[in-house]
Amino acid sequence: MLAQRMAIRRTFFSATKGNKHRLTKRVAVSPLLLFEVVSDVARYNEFVPFVTRSFVDARNEQGLPTQGGFRVGWKDFDEEFVCRLSCVKDKSIVAESLTELLFTHLRNDWQFRPVKSRLEGTLHTVVDFTLLFLFRNPLYNSVSSMFQERVSQIMIDAFEKRARELEDRQKQVEE
Repeated sequence: MLAQRMAIRRTFFSATKGNKHRLTKRVAVSPLLLFEVVSDVARYNEFVPFVTRSFVDARNEQGLPTQGGFRVGWKDFDEEFVCRLSCVKDKSIVAESLTELLFTHLRNDWQFRPVKSRLEGTLHTVVDFTLLFLFRNPLYNSVSSMFQERVSQIMIDAFEKRARELEDRQKQVEE
């Protein structure tokens, strides 16, 4: 198995502060590649489940996104989010929602830490993913607790799969 789940932690704040979910996972790709996949917001619609549209509105001098978003569609749910992005190359990405129709606040925090594989000697990544959110509707906050762990796992898996696909394509080009 290329990756294994290391830890999942979930905490619930009071209704005024929101929910926090954290997932830590070791992924068999380099921090740079995983960073590039997560920061490529404009392509989320190509590989993240339920994302029907994705875009970047602004970039910094290094070409990294500073504002972007995506539309999520699933059953009767159809919402577009615009986020302020803070990217530190191969280290971290923080996305904070600027759209507050559905949420009081929404924040995703990705931290990438390099680790050497003991078996292969290749560079892997320990990714810490933290999701903080508070829905405007208290019922949504209650119901979301049943799904947030699974949704976080689906997201991490989608980014990991995309990174491995890009890594495989790069290896084929080099051969």
